[in-house]
Amino acid sequence: MPPSREYHLSGALAYEGFTRGGVRHGSGAEYDEQGKLLYMGSFCEGEWHGAGQEYDGEGIITHKGDYVDGNRNGHGIDYDGNGMRIFEGSFRDGKRDGYGEGFDEDGKICDGYYCEGIRSGHGREYDTDGTLLYDGTYVDDLRHGYGHEYEDGMLVYAGAYFGDLWEGMGAEFKENCIHYDGMFVEGKRDGAGAEYNGEGRVVFRGTYDSGNRVRGKEFDARGVCCVYSGGFRNELRDDEDAFEADSAGRVIFKGKWVSGARVCGKEFDHSGRCVYMGEYRDGLWHGKGTTYDAQGNVTYTGTFERGKRDDPMVRKRLRERDTLVTVHKRAAREGVTGEVPTCALCLEAMHHGDASWAYTCGHRCLCGDCGESVSKGKGKWKNRCPICKQDGVTMMRMF
Repeated sequence: MPPSREYHLSGALAYEGFTRGGVRHGSGAEYDEQGKLLYMGSFCEGEWHGAGQEYDGEGIITHKGDYVDGNRNGHGIDYDGNGMRIFEGSFRDGKRDGYGEGFDEDGKICDGYYCEGIRSGHGREYDTDGTLLYDGTYVDDLRHGYGHEYEDGMLVYAGAYFGDLWEGMGAEFKENCIHYDGMFVEGKRDGAGAEYNGEGRVVFRGTYDSGNRVRGKEFDARGVCCVYSGGFRNELRDDEDAFEADSAGRVIFKGKWVSGARVCGKEFDHSGRCVYMGEYRDGLWHGKGTTYDAQGNVTYTGTFERGKRDDPMVRKRLRERDTLVTVHKRAAREGVTGEVPTCALCLEAMHHGDASWAYTCGHRCLCGDCGESVSKGKGKWKNRCPICKQDGVTMMRMF
C-alpha cells in the first residue's frame, strides 16, 4: 500500500506515511499546524512507537531514540537547540530513567542514574577536560548522601552531603593529605572535629561553629603534646582562663588571652614554679606585675614595659646617666679639661683627688672606685670606656 497523507484544517500537511485501517501505522512523519516537522519514525496504532526522531519548529532534532505508545521509552539521545548532543541514556514514560550520560560542547560532563527525569542514585561529574569532579550519590538532582569531591584531580572532600552542601561527617583534604575530619553544617565546619598538618599529625582537636574554632586543644608539630587548651575567636586564642604548654607538655602560662595574645596571668619555668604574675602586651611583661625567685619569694613588684622593669627611680637614674654620658662626649669633643663633677657609672659626685681617667682614650669620667672596678675587669664595663665604648682601656687613678 502506498504512503498516505493527512492535512490540518488549515490545509497544512499533518502526516505523511503508512497507515493500516485508516490509522497511522509503520514509518511516517508528523507535522504541526504550520506544516513544520515534529516527528519522523515508526508508528503503531496511531502512536509514536519504535525508533524515531523529534524536531523543534525550526527543523532541528531534539531527541532520537525508542518510543512506546507515544512516549520515549528505552535508549535515547537528547539534543539542544543547536542540535548538539546533551544526554544519552535510558528513558521511561517520556523521562530520563536509568543510566545516562550528560554532555556539553567539550565532551562528557556527567554520568549516573536518573529517576523520573532527575538524577537519583550514584553518579559522577567531570570538568571540561574530563577530570573527575564528584563521585557519589544524588537525590532530586542534588549531591545528597555520601560522595567524593575533587579539584584538579586531587581529592578535597570525602563524606556526607545534603542539598549539594557538605553536611554531616566528612573529611577535607589538601594535596591528597587529610586536613580536617569532623562535622559539617551547610558546607562549613560545625561541631566536633580535628585538624591535621601536612604529615597527617593532629594539630587541633575541639569544636567549631560556622567554620571557626570555638574551643579545644592545639598540639605540637608531632601531634603528641598539647601546647594550648582553651577558647578561640576568629581562629585566634581567646579565653578568660586557658593554659599554654611547651613541646614537652609542661605548663608555661595560665591566664587570659585576647585576639591571640596573652593579656594577664601566671608564667612558669620548666620546673613548674611561678616566675611572673601580671599583665602582658605583645607577649611581653607589660603593666603591673610581680616576679619571684626559685624559692617563691617576691623579687620585684611594680610596673613593666616591654619585658623590663619600669621602676621610676631606675628610669630617672638612666636618664641622668644618658645625660652625663652626652656631657662627657661633648666635653671630650670640645677639649674641655676641667674637673668632672659626677661619675658616669655610679652617678656619685667625684671629690677632688678621687677621679680616674682612661689611659688609652684620655676620657676622665669615673670616680676612683668605679675606675678601679673597670680596670680589674668587673661588671658590664670591664676594660671598656663608658664614654667612647673603646675596649681594652686601662683606668688611671688621679690623686
